[in-house]
Amino acid sequence: MTNSIHLPLLGRPRQINNNNNNNNNKHQPAVVVALRQHFLLIVSTIFILASNLNPKLSINLLPTVHAYSTGAGHCQSGPLTGKFSGHGESGGGPLSNGSLQVKFSGDNSPLQALPLGSAKVLNPNQPYTVTLNFNVNDANFVFKGFLFRLSDRNGNTLSFQTMTPGTNTAAVQSKFGCGSNVSAVTHTGSSSKQRISFDFEYTDSSYAELLLEVTVVKSRSSDNWFYSAFDLQVGTLSTPTPSES
Repeated sequence: MTNSIHLPLLGRPRQINNNNNNNNNKHQPAVVVALRQHFLLIVSTIFILASNLNPKLSINLLPTVHAYSTGAGHCQSGPLTGKFSGHGESGGGPLSNGSLQVKFSGDNSPLQALPLGSAKVLNPNQPYTVTLNFNVNDANFVFKGFLFRLSDRNGNTLSFQTMTPGTNTAAVQSKFGCGSNVSAVTHTGSSSKQRISFDFEYTDSSYAELLLEVTVVKSRSSDNWFYSAFDLQVGTLSTPTPSES
């Protein structure tokens, strides 16, 4: 007498379902079958094509990041760390690490040359040109995007138009949505740049202590961005003259 071993029918339900699916597919148009079998691939392809045609119409399947080719995706104070920018969390350090420099017209020294703890002194109601470029003459040194963010250290009124693109609207635009008492400018596109400039004029009072924060993205590779913050002083703080008794 042969002993029989009864194994659980673990594999059969799957086979039955496949057969049922195959039978169902025989009664459906080929287009419907293809859509069912490749739905995720088709949907993903549509999203990718839509993003390439118009980035504003894209639908993000990944966690939201703030990285845009038509301008900075945020206007928050501080470096990109913790802002989910898509450019990495660490960055490359200050602008000087990327051979980058910021200058105000009338002074050939970059802001990085200021002694530690000192401020760049500017005159109120005087137009300046601010320039961002490299301190080396090399065609291989380029950057893609930037954000200049200006705020008043003491929370005083600061005109949105303190920094403006001026005549350089092809490469520079005002950054909106930064909140009150903040002036900001950013890039207009992701083309390679070696130099940009824009207008600066403080008109709100005869004296102010300002903070200029500069973020520059050299490429889309991770952590290839640089950040520096500079103190600006507009005017001089007048001191009362002691009266003679």
